[in-house]
Amino acid sequence: MTKRFLVLVCASLLSVDSSTARAVDRSPAAPSVSAVKGFGDIPLSFAANQGQADPDVSFLTSGSGYSVLLTGDGALMKLGHPANPKSSSSPRTQKPEEETTIRMQLLGSRPAEKVSGLDELPGKVNYLMGNDRANWHTGIPTFARVKYAGVYPGVDMVYYGNQKQLEFDFVLQPGSDPGKLGLRFSGDALGKGKRLNINAKGDLVISGSDEHVILKKPLLYQTGREKDLALRHPVEGGFVLSGDGDIRFQIGDYDRSKPLIIDPTLTYSTLIGSYAEGMLFAVDPAGNSYIAGGTYGPGLPITPGVVKPTCNYACPFVAKLNASGTAVVYVTYFGSPTAFGSDYFEGVAGDASGNVYLSGFTQSADFPTTPGAYQTTFSAPGVVFLSKLNATGSALIFSTLFGHGGNASPGPIALDSTGDIYLAGGTTTSSDFPATPGVFQPGPIKAPYDEGLGIGYVAKFNPSASALIYASEYGAGTTVIQAVALDSVGDLYLTGTTDEYEGVFPITPGAYSDQGTTFVAKVNPTATRLVYSTRIPGTEQAYAMAIDPAGNAYITGVAPYSDLPATPGAYQTNCGYIGYCDDAFVIKLNASGTGLVYATYLGGTGPQDPYSGEPVFGTGGNGIAADAQGNAYVAGSTSYSGFKTTPVSFQRVFGGAYDGFLVELNPAGSGLLYSTFLGGSSFDYADGITLDPSGNAYVWGQTESSADFPTTPGAYLRTPTKPKDFIGFVSKFNFSVPFCSLAASALIIAPANAFEDGYTLEAKFSLGGADKIDLLTEQVKIGVGPYSVTIPPGSFKLTPQGYTYQGSINGVTTTFVLRPAGPGDAPALAAPPSRCTSPVYFLAAGGIGTQPGSVTNPVPISISIGSDSGNVKLTATIER
Repeated sequence: MTKRFLVLVCASLLSVDSSTARAVDRSPAAPSVSAVKGFGDIPLSFAANQGQADPDVSFLTSGSGYSVLLTGDGALMKLGHPANPKSSSSPRTQKPEEETTIRMQLLGSRPAEKVSGLDELPGKVNYLMGNDRANWHTGIPTFARVKYAGVYPGVDMVYYGNQKQLEFDFVLQPGSDPGKLGLRFSGDALGKGKRLNINAKGDLVISGSDEHVILKKPLLYQTGREKDLALRHPVEGGFVLSGDGDIRFQIGDYDRSKPLIIDPTLTYSTLIGSYAEGMLFAVDPAGNSYIAGGTYGPGLPITPGVVKPTCNYACPFVAKLNASGTAVVYVTYFGSPTAFGSDYFEGVAGDASGNVYLSGFTQSADFPTTPGAYQTTFSAPGVVFLSKLNATGSALIFSTLFGHGGNASPGPIALDSTGDIYLAGGTTTSSDFPATPGVFQPGPIKAPYDEGLGIGYVAKFNPSASALIYASEYGAGTTVIQAVALDSVGDLYLTGTTDEYEGVFPITPGAYSDQGTTFVAKVNPTATRLVYSTRIPGTEQAYAMAIDPAGNAYITGVAPYSDLPATPGAYQTNCGYIGYCDDAFVIKLNASGTGLVYATYLGGTGPQDPYSGEPVFGTGGNGIAADAQGNAYVAGSTSYSGFKTTPVSFQRVFGGAYDGFLVELNPAGSGLLYSTFLGGSSFDYADGITLDPSGNAYVWGQTESSADFPTTPGAYLRTPTKPKDFIGFVSKFNFSVPFCSLAASALIIAPANAFEDGYTLEAKFSLGGADKIDLLTEQVKIGVGPYSVTIPPGSFKLTPQGYTYQGSINGVTTTFVLRPAGPGDAPALAAPPSRCTSPVYFLAAGGIGTQPGSVTNPVPISISIGSDSGNVKLTATIER
């Protein structure tokens, strides 16, 4: 299985919620799953024209596969076919299929009396296109609706969005003449055999051999009130096609003393959404999230000379969502105004100040750079760029190029605590790579049989990108760096793939192995030496890596053959297939690079080609993260319906075809702490994962938008508008169970039986803002009045009943159960305060063989799990 690129509907991401998923097991203590709100909730917005388009244009917007420019006499629309996301070609090498342009004009209209944006939205739009700052436009406001007042006498026109589709209303005031309304369509949509017709449903169809542009049959209605309720009163009517090809409206009887609304909807039946190149996602320390990619965007040229060019195809963009996920801070289009899909991003990162860093590749001489940057001169046929946008996305703090004419391709980026920026990539092939003095590999290592093949590189820039701290090549043969990570002291870790040449690739003394296609390396902060450089035996293809605080490296990807060096006791030591494999793998390399903590397959036996025996799709790991306890979180995709999930999981049952997955492995790699599918009955791919400082896991990817893909209540797009569309999703998993508060109202301190003293405790608490807790690895302490009991780490088990412990502590027989609260759980217990968030957890604890001592009301109750704790004082029933 190969790593997949995303097709993203900009501002239309599906989101996930445990309350709506099909075939979900709501077993105890499942992590809460929610949307990264924002892209799931963004309405279609209209950006005011502040110079980014010709003066005739008032507002610009983009929808599912189209961009629209609103003018005084109608609208200009550009419709295009994105590349097929399942094609074997890289999205960056594909060109769009034939584009369609449509001009919709209002017949016999007059200039609008007033044009205004209505319902201003919090997000702003920025255009930082090209290296001429006079053509940059920033802080552009966006609106939910646009009103053209008086386009006909007594008639207003209002544009707005509905389910990512463009709608417009004609609002006829009392006494106005509906007979004056009319539409005319022109543009190449009406050429090449296309025609206008009205279908049996009353929709206006502009159709050709392979596509349809449709104006849905308009809704006609008048509003009124009845018993304090606002009501819509429907009016009969629809489109009429006149002999000259113009469109008029047939309207039935209505009350001419009241306003009349005519409401058509634009759809385009064959588009799969705004094209996006390999969506990238990052979360900064403050919890703001960033999404970068390339898409059709507002302000694209419709016809030469009509609209100022903003970008021709696959406009690079970055969007920032606030920490609560409730609003878009900005959407910024950034790159060359003349690029034709040749500017794209490969890395994104956010800092604590809310700035965003972007790396990528450009073939455009007018790519925006900043004065004083390390390299401002472009050299054909293409170079890497590294750029930083401010917190509002309205200005470039710096933007530099890197490399000369094809000797460097972009890769991931990382930031350290001092603000230095690390950039890695591959391959580099030319002899003038800007290696700095003293680095561990100043020039390419060539073997006789790999002349002309490229190797990897690493570079470190100062915080202003005005100077190159170091730049070194890495590898031999064909070496591609797929992922990087930093530790707390500035060591840089690399992983990726290299070819099978031996004796040339840099291997450090004592390293784990000198054979295999996957490599892992650690570079010291000055790049003067390799702390270690090793290969992993086998033919694995590494896609992602992470580092824990102890310096262990975690790698995931795809094992195409059954030659992974699986370690004894690992979760899965054999591939699900014989010979061919195509399972995911997870490797944990120790901090010195001398050996494996574990190596495990992740997958199982799925569909297999009956002739070749090769897996059909298989399983792949596309993203990985690690927490301070050494747990590994892996996101990927599988076609294996038997892929193992845990009893506590969001979605235990395979959706069908191809599902995303999220897995949490314990520190030894010997078992699953958590495993879930994520998808519906069609093709769903999980392509990345990151953890925020609170331990929330963000998983992103793409779905073929099957109607049963799990979505959250209130998400803007909960079901696909068209079948077999590829759109993106971002999901947030909350693995933590921090205390918000305790609320216990039922407590009995009494003899457990006639012979022994003891206690029982029931309480509820909710999730809050504390750090993650993990009953499987952390200490648990319960205090009841002056008495307390401590349960050592590793004592609990995860069972279908929840997190449970039964045993003897200091001669006291102790039981403890924690699980999500259910309808039958002690209804007398008080609910946690309203400031707490759901879900609510139920706690039951008991001890036999102790005398709690002299307890009086109110009784102090305390519970601590690891570093997280809560306490409450309450009145109890005390029995002797």
